[in-house]
Amino acid sequence: MVDCMTNPQKSPLNALIIEDNSDDVLLLVHALKKGDFDVSYTLVETPQDLENIAEQTFDIVYCDYALPKMDGLTALSIVRKYDADVPFIFVSGTIGEDLAVKAMRQGAQDYIMKDNLRRLVPATRREINDSQIRRRKREAEEHIHFLAKYDDLTRLPNRVHFVELLQDVLDQSGSQMVPVLHIDLDRFRNINDCIGYDAGNSVLKKIADRLSLYVGDRGKVSRLASDEFAVFFNKVESHAQIVDIARSILCLVNIPLCVYNLDLFFSSSIGMAVYPEHSDDAATLLSYADVATYRLKDEGGNNMKFYDSEMSFRQANRLVLERNMRAALSNQEFYLSYQPQLDLNTQEIVGVETLIRWNHPQKGIISPDDFIPLAEETGFVLALGEWVIDAAFRQAKLWENSFERPLKMAVNVSGRQFLNSDLPRLIQSHLYKHQVNPKHICIEITESIFMSNFKHSCAIVAKLKAMGLSVALDDFGTGYSSLAYLKMLEVDYLKIDQSFIRQLPESMQDGAIVDAIITLASNLNLQVIAEGVETKAQLDFLTARESQLVQGFFVSQPLTSTEFENYMNSSHHSNSMG
Repeated sequence: MVDCMTNPQKSPLNALIIEDNSDDVLLLVHALKKGDFDVSYTLVETPQDLENIAEQTFDIVYCDYALPKMDGLTALSIVRKYDADVPFIFVSGTIGEDLAVKAMRQGAQDYIMKDNLRRLVPATRREINDSQIRRRKREAEEHIHFLAKYDDLTRLPNRVHFVELLQDVLDQSGSQMVPVLHIDLDRFRNINDCIGYDAGNSVLKKIADRLSLYVGDRGKVSRLASDEFAVFFNKVESHAQIVDIARSILCLVNIPLCVYNLDLFFSSSIGMAVYPEHSDDAATLLSYADVATYRLKDEGGNNMKFYDSEMSFRQANRLVLERNMRAALSNQEFYLSYQPQLDLNTQEIVGVETLIRWNHPQKGIISPDDFIPLAEETGFVLALGEWVIDAAFRQAKLWENSFERPLKMAVNVSGRQFLNSDLPRLIQSHLYKHQVNPKHICIEITESIFMSNFKHSCAIVAKLKAMGLSVALDDFGTGYSSLAYLKMLEVDYLKIDQSFIRQLPESMQDGAIVDAIITLASNLNLQVIAEGVETKAQLDFLTARESQLVQGFFVSQPLTSTEFENYMNSSHHSNSMG
């Protein structure tokens, strides 16, 4: 075997030449060089030499047909065994037309007579180009076939193939238990929203690697979609063993992941269904495990749960609710109500909090507690949240000159909205659309959302403040913000969560917490809004401690726009506070 190197000043043609006559090799190379190819070539002439180098990559193969130790068709079969696309041209003085046709049917691209090499250069250019097209087409087809059964990111079986693999195992399991675990990463969307999809993909690959290593040859792991994985184990002996497996996976996911020099912490929700207890059909088992997962997520996640038949009924209701919720936006079934906010110093209504309501044509009023979590989970909250902003700003403009003094309209923003860096642009566009004075708008964000990504929160709040908006920290006291963080956040209001107001003035503990929040806000030059004030005793308690603003049923229940206008134009709202 001879290996000849190329001239480094030119683009090489890396050729494999199968030939026993050195003079013919020189003539072949000379003809290629005259055609502006600078040839590097590997020369072989025996089957063993060809097998030894067959896994190397070449641009083209030139082969004599009649060789002392093999014929051209043997050489062709060896080359094609390792590379289906490389151009293969016979260059021979003995091949006849019948043999040439036979060779091309077996995978050769062309044949050229040694005593007439004029076609060598154009044939070489043509076949190299065609081989690149063939290779790209074959790779595309292979990729399509791969994607039919596997996930492109993690290389794990996809849902379809996982069900196929699971069914094969179930068909051979008899009465042996086979558990299916559906694994959903809790709050994974925050990673995509805050750090980016590349970081999210890195997390998914690392989780996939961990699961694959843990499961090993005891079963199969699948990436079903987005942040959802599934696992089945070939054989287990008891429910206790399944619980141990699920607990191990919970711990596995809990181990911090380092992405972009950030330590990221995750939890997961694991739903479990078991063959033959729940079903002997693979697709049904997976769907049952899926149902158990989403029931678990409704309860807060970060745990495990076995499927039971009652869950399917709840899941069906959930799917109907989601479908109806999406239709409700286009059917104009949502509306805003407005809860007045009372200034305790002036005894005047100075603002309102906007609250979304859903008036279903058959079911009547559906509580936000029933549909807002589902909207958050499905991503529908982004469209719903934009509708709220648009409707609230439109109403704020209508009320700008309707009362003795302008009102401050508080608009709640969901976690998904706030973690979307596009929020300031969205708000700015609706301010411009309705020509609303930003001084009359307050954006409310819950404390837990603020603290979920503090750096991002500071950046968003700074943009909102630069636009002239006020910002309120809602449900204050239920999260985990510290004084140091509050100093850095440019908020205007702290809203004391109603859970601390509910048992006032009887609860000394709640009273001490409220006192501390009011003192803290005063030291930071922030205004306090107490939520959920329902009795005069609660109002008197807050008045004595110089809380600035209150809202709740004692002041007024949430009102439609017409009801609120009537309320403001009557003396009721001031007389009732006396």
